[in-house]
Amino acid sequence: MLKLHVELEPTNPLLIANYDSTSFAVDGCGGDNVLAKYEASILKNNKSIKSGPSRGKQALPEKSENGLVKYFIKYGLLMSAAGFQADPVYIIADDNLTADEFRVSKIPGLGVGTTIDNVGYVSSTKTRTGNHAYYRWLLQTIVVPYLFKVRTFYELPANS
Repeated sequence: MLKLHVELEPTNPLLIANYDSTSFAVDGCGGDNVLAKYEASILKNNKSIKSGPSRGKQALPEKSENGLVKYFIKYGLLMSAAGFQADPVYIIADDNLTADEFRVSKIPGLGVGTTIDNVGYVSSTKTRTGNHAYYRWLLQTIVVPYLFKVRTFYELPANS
């Protein structure tokens, strides 16, 4: 019987990070606007209940009457086990791009906070799955600088 014993240094929770993404649909309504319908009721156990002052409201997309098609946005966020977040990244598929093309824009105010340096990124690839250029950019622009910033701010040792 083969036994394997490995001793690992505990990893600082500040440096344990997960990049996860989800997609949502946006429905066009003409012009440059996106409509959101706020319902005063929420669903609980498949039954509609009224929302009171302490209950949140649910934003539901309004159906477009002008024939525009919904489009999907993929939203990705890197978060540490300690609860700190990196700048969010939105990916929109652009069928006009080649499989290798990647475009990105840094948008002030699109991040997850309210600080003056709050930013988010809107990117486009042929599909919402991204491509090699996207993942290289993600590592170089989001992941590595985020971890470096955490290590520097908390004065963590280089081998942590």
